[in-house]
Amino acid sequence: MTDIASSSTTLEEARPECPYLYQYDSLEDKPSRTIRLLTVGYDGDNEAQEPSKPCDKYRDSDTCKHACGDTLNPKKLKVSLHEACLDDNPEYEAVSYAWGSAELVRKVACDSKWLWVTQSCYDLLVRLKRYSRGTRAARCYWIDAICINQGFQEQDTPEQRSRRERSHQVAMMATIYEKAVQVTVWPGHVEDGVRLGILLDSGLRIDVEECIPFLRPLIQQPYFTRIWPLQEIALAQRCIILIGQHTIVDIRSVFLMPHSHWWVRHNHPDNVELTSIRLEYRRVTTLHRRLLELFQSSLNNSNAGPGPSIPPSISEVLLHARSHQASEPRDKVFALYGILQRLEVYLEPPNYLRSVEDIYLEVSTAAICMDRSFRVFEGLTGCFTYDLPSWSPDWSDHDHITKVAEWNDYKASGSSEAQFSVHGRQLLAHGLRIDVVCQEHVTLATTSFLIEADTLAKSLAEPLRNLSNVMKGQYLDLLGKLFLDIWGDLQTRYTRDYAHRTWVQNDAEKTTDKNAVCRLIGYRSQTDTAKGVIKHCTILHAGACRKLDRKKLFQTRDGRLGIASEAVKSGDSIVLLQGCNLPMVVRPEGTKWKLIAPAYLPADGIMDGKLWRSDGPLGCFSFV
Repeated sequence: MTDIASSSTTLEEARPECPYLYQYDSLEDKPSRTIRLLTVGYDGDNEAQEPSKPCDKYRDSDTCKHACGDTLNPKKLKVSLHEACLDDNPEYEAVSYAWGSAELVRKVACDSKWLWVTQSCYDLLVRLKRYSRGTRAARCYWIDAICINQGFQEQDTPEQRSRRERSHQVAMMATIYEKAVQVTVWPGHVEDGVRLGILLDSGLRIDVEECIPFLRPLIQQPYFTRIWPLQEIALAQRCIILIGQHTIVDIRSVFLMPHSHWWVRHNHPDNVELTSIRLEYRRVTTLHRRLLELFQSSLNNSNAGPGPSIPPSISEVLLHARSHQASEPRDKVFALYGILQRLEVYLEPPNYLRSVEDIYLEVSTAAICMDRSFRVFEGLTGCFTYDLPSWSPDWSDHDHITKVAEWNDYKASGSSEAQFSVHGRQLLAHGLRIDVVCQEHVTLATTSFLIEADTLAKSLAEPLRNLSNVMKGQYLDLLGKLFLDIWGDLQTRYTRDYAHRTWVQNDAEKTTDKNAVCRLIGYRSQTDTAKGVIKHCTILHAGACRKLDRKKLFQTRDGRLGIASEAVKSGDSIVLLQGCNLPMVVRPEGTKWKLIAPAYLPADGIMDGKLWRSDGPLGCFSFV
């Protein structure tokens, strides 16, 4: 699947004046599981002909904006569409790729008419034509950009009709990919795809230095940042990926590779490039692999650990998928519709006429109620594009603020279970107010990655000068604990001895604020920062910047230090909610409250539940 384009400008520009532009027949009066299938015609194929002449407007004035006359060329791409019902079990391949730009810039001949497509769709058709060459029978494909009426080609059809069709077809999307004999993935053009294909087929049993140049171009393809492929790949009976001009590889070799023994065998501390690629692979493949383990029994038998795979929670799926992109905000939920159905979460069918707010509120409510958990609060940042209640994350934001703490690592409310009720946009919960924010400081002055070590050290040292009554030891302890997950991640790559040498030493000379921070982020002396980022610490610095991006350091009335989203303000309260693993920043809203974001406060054992009182009276919070 791709991203359903939603640009009204593109739609308007595509409204035809040319009678030879392809017009879709409505599927509304057809059996409910009717779809369109596509064949890519060869040169001279009688089943996929192009128009035989320009339209009258072109002939009369040479101004047809569809330039239909200039494509009367036997070498142009030709396709043909026909209808089929899924109940009849037609044989077809479903194609998964990324749309890229929604601008319609190329056209193909479709059943004696012209069909406008995006550049990436055109490139895909060229690749499929090459892939199909030599087969005895014409291959049938399902390509959403063409097989679903997006409303781009219509002259008289209201946009609402095409949206109804899109909604109905998207509701069947999981079934379409599930019933396909094969899902064909085209990630886009990959440099030296032949060599990469050999590496993937061999299980990367080749010298590590030889592999690196070929791995990065694949994993950096925009395709792997999109949300639709999560469902398309996980539910496929069989899934291949087209790499380069001629290479075909099982998609599982891509997603299993970064978790294989190959990474362990080549765990060289000095190879920063390999470490960087490994992190990119982990970011891209984590949710893909989890879903493959859940839905693909063959994967479970051969590659998973002992016992059946435990299904992820709804909150886990939503939070992991949040960083994946979609040009249509509704698709951040609709692209997961089939997966959620198979996890026994039954939402309203996709409907592009519904508001984004209604869709996001519905899925957030389902996550809280079905999981019996507040884990979705982990995704709150206090920043919203849409008019949502404060307790529902804005799922549209793929560049969201990073988490201050991992949900499963802490138990701020002890072993208590979530007790709540949801009434429309209002959520009732119980908890304890433990402190109030009295002072705040922007931890990093910029949202960009600070990979220059000296700049990073100065930025981290600044709060020690700007916040009153902050003890240096308490601040360094906060940062040290905050960075533990980054260091723990590094220790799986670098030897423990190296991590120990570069970590904060008990006998370190801490004569200045900057010197102290330099020690914390991995330098044995302040003079090391003059060299910039030494290669061994590159990953630590990048991780620290991600951790602190758009965050505020704050001090509470009782002298505690914490860190939270940049949305935190003086006067906000720190609350421990029953059943919530992380402390939450909340703000009064008249007689009710707004949830702002999770907070990290290591003092007094707060993160481990030392301040939680299960036998004491709890306050009632009405969040709106």
